[in-house]
Amino acid sequence: MLIDQIDSLPYNLIYQIEVDDCSRARREGHIMLEILSIVLPIFIVFACGFFLKKRFKTDIASLSNVAFYCLLPALVFKTFYTSHISREIGWIILFAVALIIVLLLFTLLVSRCFRYDKGTEIGLLLGSLFGNGGNYGSSIILLAYGQEGFDWAIAYFVIQSMMTNSFGVFLAAQDSSGIWVTLKKTFKMPILYAGLLGFLCKSLEIELHPIIYTPIELLSQAMIPLLMLILGMQLAMIKNFGFMKGVTLGVCIRLLISPLLAYFILMLFPFNELAHKVLLLQAAMPTAVVVTLITLQYNRTPEMVAGIAMFSTLFSSVTVSVLLYLLQ
Repeated sequence: MLIDQIDSLPYNLIYQIEVDDCSRARREGHIMLEILSIVLPIFIVFACGFFLKKRFKTDIASLSNVAFYCLLPALVFKTFYTSHISREIGWIILFAVALIIVLLLFTLLVSRCFRYDKGTEIGLLLGSLFGNGGNYGSSIILLAYGQEGFDWAIAYFVIQSMMTNSFGVFLAAQDSSGIWVTLKKTFKMPILYAGLLGFLCKSLEIELHPIIYTPIELLSQAMIPLLMLILGMQLAMIKNFGFMKGVTLGVCIRLLISPLLAYFILMLFPFNELAHKVLLLQAAMPTAVVVTLITLQYNRTPEMVAGIAMFSTLFSSVTVSVLLYLLQ
């Protein structure tokens, strides 16, 4: 009976179904190729940093200071200055804050179950809370959902960047001196003022002269490659792999628990179907590389966080592909 029903379908309809299936297969193949084209170059740069450290004993602390106090503020300023915030920004902020709070509580619970010390706990938090929604997530979403999906992705990335460079720094700066000392340290960070200045220039529609903007753009372009090199150098310094349990936990929270929690949180928000898919994908992205710089600057188990960043990026090529398939 089923065969007879299929045979009775119009030829044009059968042909259209076959074309749609082929188009979907090609699109999925292009997305997988795009993921590999993003992941593989990242690991090549990691490898360059690894061998530079092994061969020349490069000073990571000096490079970290250059990145943290010069290149990162330039990147943060450019991100806020050039961003196009959508009118649904209020809902995106609420979603991002809700996800961070739920992930924070979950990660704290896991940390307490494993009885981690304060430094390891903060490192696990930083490695688990903040994803790479910029050059990684936005590129994949642009290919999968076009310009409209890309606009949602960038809006979320801008909010997450703000949270990473404020709340993330606050977490890393914590010590036994109390909250006021921690806040004082946080407000000394140039990235906060760079973000605020970029947001104000954008809001007030101030057009910067090329003499001012071009150096900022050049410095910002150097940020991500240097971060990847630093992460590779950190990996070259690892001699004790006792923190691999923390790496495994961080990768699982970042790639599995985060999108699962985001799925349920998104049910509470009035986003359209496309926005649901985009924000769910952004919640499933690997650890942001910039987090490794923050942990290195404050000595919050930087080797463990570097491991979380590296392995979450590696395994995300599988988990993000599966999630894209499920969202079709």
